[in-house]
Amino acid sequence: MKTYSRLILAFLLLILVVPQAGADPASEWEKAAEKAQSLGGDGKYKEAIVFAKSALELAEKNWPNDSQHSNSLYLLANLYDSQGLYANAEPLFKQCLVIEERNLGPNHPDVAMTVNGLALLYYNQGKYAEAEPLYKRSLIL
Repeated sequence: MKTYSRLILAFLLLILVVPQAGADPASEWEKAAEKAQSLGGDGKYKEAIVFAKSALELAEKNWPNDSQHSNSLYLLANLYDSQGLYANAEPLFKQCLVIEERNLGPNHPDVAMTVNGLALLYYNQGKYAEAEPLYKRSLIL
């Protein structure tokens, strides 16, 4: 019965995640990102990660190095961080930071939020020496 339930869940997620032919990519991205945020807020991280990955794939395809791309990276990084999947989260935070600094400049509030997210990631791992300068940087931005 568990296998059957998992198959149904996977099928439903596939229907919701896979964009329909001719669908507006911006609308599909927004739906996937919102669903990921909602599920993550409810503590349903595994399901949220599926939607966050879908949003990231859409962003990489349609808006490489744009705000949708960096937002998708940040969302997925946070979900991984919440699960303790630090090795998965770190490169996403760093890639997000590169995109934001290039597009928004080093002193933008979005950059501060990403720097803070990376600091929290290091803090959660007990890497306090790496977290401290990032926390300080995020405070002055």
